[in-house]
Amino acid sequence: MWVASFSTQFGQVRSKLDALNTQDAVRRLVEGRCDLLIAYHCPSQPLPLDPSCYQMLVIGQEIIAPCRR
Repeated sequence: MWVASFSTQFGQVRSKLDALNTQDAVRRLVEGRCDLLIAYHCPSQPLPLDPSCYQMLVIGQEIIAPCRR
């Protein structure tokens, strides 16, 4: 797990995971109530964050396909 590798470089890391909808998670980041936001990004619904104020990094990609039961 990549989060666990932080402790190798930075020492013990205290963290808390909150699963939120994107709008609430962005609000927490903007208000300073969290330090890191990991979110699904859809090009048709961009994240409402000013790229000059926040560093953004793509950490993965997924292909979602419909299937029939």
